[in-house]
Amino acid sequence: MSRIIQANLEHLYWIRLLWEMLAVEKPAIHPQFDEHSPDEFTRAVAKAMQDPAIPFAAFLAFKGHRAVGLLAGEIRYRPIGVPHYYGAAHWLYVRPEHRDKGVAGELILAGLQWLREQEIPALGNGHHTTHVDTVEVVSTYGDKSWEERGFTPFAIYHMRDVSDIALGRKPASPQPQRGKEHGQRR
Repeated sequence: MSRIIQANLEHLYWIRLLWEMLAVEKPAIHPQFDEHSPDEFTRAVAKAMQDPAIPFAAFLAFKGHRAVGLLAGEIRYRPIGVPHYYGAAHWLYVRPEHRDKGVAGELILAGLQWLREQEIPALGNGHHTTHVDTVEVVSTYGDKSWEERGFTPFAIYHMRDVSDIALGRKPASPQPQRGKEHGQRR
């Protein structure tokens, strides 16, 4: 069993390190990351942790003094359609040598507990609160790990370069950049 903590600014080193491991192991087609991305990621997480208007949380799993897993996300608001509020899990990563040992499940349970504890003003009446009862995740192209956890796919994002569209260039077939086998990062 891991020691799970809700991370704070003192844990940015571990959060960044695990995110960098995820980005190297599982490169995305879009957006692509460059040498500035780790700094941009770290600044964005630090800002979210400090901004009370952003309901954000990050959890770390430790084995001894070493962080072996990360889950981070936030509560988002959707103005049209229901549910209006949902948990958005942005990053889930477990070091390869700690996979299939329950670490991801422990992190997910910590995230769910945090979601249950959050009270959100109900729409139309600030005197009542509501709770988040749905979690949505975005995964990379070909990653089936969330489906394997029982999540239902519901949307597909597409991207294309603006100049290709404007010039009428024939689109190339998407070719995912392959890291490790899809669905194995968590």
